[in-house]
Amino acid sequence: MTETAEFVFRLDEEGHFPETGLWEVLLTLPILNSASVLNSGQGEGQVMLNGQEWGFFFNSRVPELIALEPIVSLRSAETIAESVRNELEARLLKP
Repeated sequence: MTETAEFVFRLDEEGHFPETGLWEVLLTLPILNSASVLNSGQGEGQVMLNGQEWGFFFNSRVPELIALEPIVSLRSAETIAESVRNELEARLLKP
């Protein structure tokens, strides 16, 4: 049996980000300019960025960014997830 690894980054546990349209906003973030969309539907999807597959899903109404196989490195995944979160906050939570 083959095990798969993934790192899950919860983007917003406070409920600040809207559910509707978040996937579309995510795709316009500068950090994801070079990403290739692998699939999408119902406000969720997967992209390939720098050899790393990423999934964007809602789990119990909380948006999650998930680093899927192959895991490049934990540090790289954390850096990308933090950048995505920061860019979303800057875009969606402007005063």
